[in-house]
Amino acid sequence: MTITLIEFIHLPDPYSVHVLLSRCFDKLGHGQQRTASGGFLWREDDGVIRVGSQVAPNWNALPTGAVKLAEATVPDVKPGFFNFSLHANPTFQRSKGRRVSHPRPLEWLAKKGEGSGFQIVSAQLTHRYVRKVGKNRTSPIPVDVCKFEGVLEVVDPEQFTTAVCTGIGPAKPFGCGFMLTSPAR
Repeated sequence: MTITLIEFIHLPDPYSVHVLLSRCFDKLGHGQQRTASGGFLWREDDGVIRVGSQVAPNWNALPTGAVKLAEATVPDVKPGFFNFSLHANPTFQRSKGRRVSHPRPLEWLAKKGEGSGFQIVSAQLTHRYVRKVGKNRTSPIPVDVCKFEGVLEVVDPEQFTTAVCTGIGPAKPFGCGFMLTSPAR
């Protein structure tokens, strides 16, 4: 996975960010699969957009006012302990397919780890808010966003890599699901 930092002079709303970034990922190569977010994940941290992808984007498709700041390739993951940061939409499905916010987001995160090759060692919910998204500004969709930080243990590197590359939880097109990690010290 490659992570790219992009700064917008004027940061658009989450729906517009997804549309703008989607233009950079319009053409996927043979055998490459789109994730729910269109082949890439993104998140916003202090006005900077971080984009993660396993496919090469066409950054020339970025609009005027967007500046590519840096790019780095993520190394292979080995079992061990990592600091993590995750913006997620912790929900569960009710009857009739409707998703609702999970009342205990830290439990949701621990459960997600079970099928994603990691165990939570310690975690805290650092911020929770509702983000309104959608192209129709008269009836936006509310998305419950939780920002988690902590330490995790990678127990299955292959499962973990898949989870990080495809995203954790729903609402990926709106800046959720992209986990960042660094070796714990």
